[in-house]
Amino acid sequence: SASLLFVLIGCSQGDRPPLGFVTGTVTIDGEPMVGVIVTFLPDKGRPAVGTTNEEGKYELEYVAGAKGTKIGPTTVAFMPPTG
Repeated sequence: SASLLFVLIGCSQGDRPPLGFVTGTVTIDGEPMVGVIVTFLPDKGRPAVGTTNEEGKYELEYVAGAKGTKIGPTTVAFMPPTG
């Protein structure tokens, strides 16, 4: 199972769209999953990506130095760790 926490905060810098700050925890049978790549793919625009740490927690990054993801309809994808 995967649990997600969405906190949407509108902000804009230059030509960057409004972003929502997203963190979450990925677990299977209550155990944290390490190294899972979490990708938020908006219907239009750039995807945002995060990788889970030792506790299964991740934080999305839109571009280098910009945390969050584009606000709007989005597909969430999980890629298991390799290795």
